[in-house]
Amino acid sequence: MNFSPSVKRDIAFEAHLFCANPTCCRFTSFGTTAGKARAIAEAAHIGAASSQGPRAGAEMTEGQLKLAANGIWLCRNCHTVIDDDPGAYPVHVLQGWKDDHRAFVSKLAGKDFDTVHFELYARSRNVAQRHSFLGYIEGKRVFFNALDAEWPDQVATSLVEIRARITEALAHLSKDEFARKHMEQMRRSIQKFLSANPHLATLRCDGGDPVFRDFCRDLYRLREELLPPVIEIADDLGYQLLPELLDVYRRLKAR
Repeated sequence: MNFSPSVKRDIAFEAHLFCANPTCCRFTSFGTTAGKARAIAEAAHIGAASSQGPRAGAEMTEGQLKLAANGIWLCRNCHTVIDDDPGAYPVHVLQGWKDDHRAFVSKLAGKDFDTVHFELYARSRNVAQRHSFLGYIEGKRVFFNALDAEWPDQVATSLVEIRARITEALAHLSKDEFARKHMEQMRRSIQKFLSANPHLATLRCDGGDPVFRDFCRDLYRLREELLPPVIEIADDLGYQLLPELLDVYRRLKAR
């Protein structure tokens, strides 16, 4: 069930001919030497066009599936990626891409080319930085393990690395970027923890040591401070965090 030519045109124009994948934003239109307009992009279905297609099962009638509302403008590379891995790109993710892209490009009308190019680059860079940052955080065991399994020196090393990664990300994010305030909050929390626990390199796991007990208490509180901004960044991006990280977050909220 393909889109009609007029619907394809509406989907393309709504996207201003830019790929709606926020980490791509590739301009997709070109003209041939014969003067014909062409595009390296396609009107992709958000809900599957058939019962066998990717993202099948969307609660839409046959008529609704053919409407521009069910289409998203994607370069051919991104279209292939989302259809080959529909589990990673469900309907709500693509709908979020489309809504965010529509809101973004509507603000570009009337601006000169250099400004448009810069803002598109900044947007794709910001989204890519957030994706990269969340993937990095998911690999840090300091968020996962039970407190009695933590080694203070390893916690210190991990937190210093996380702080450095936050600083790196902040250098690439726009000043008004949603994730920026959350990352700055995380960096402040880490600095506060490290300042309050200056002897982590030599501290040993000893439940009878009041300094170690203070470390465990402070680490628990640090997790309470660090996980909510991570969740908010992921939710805003439509990023699916690892179940282990979400389980820790739920346990902290339940206490």
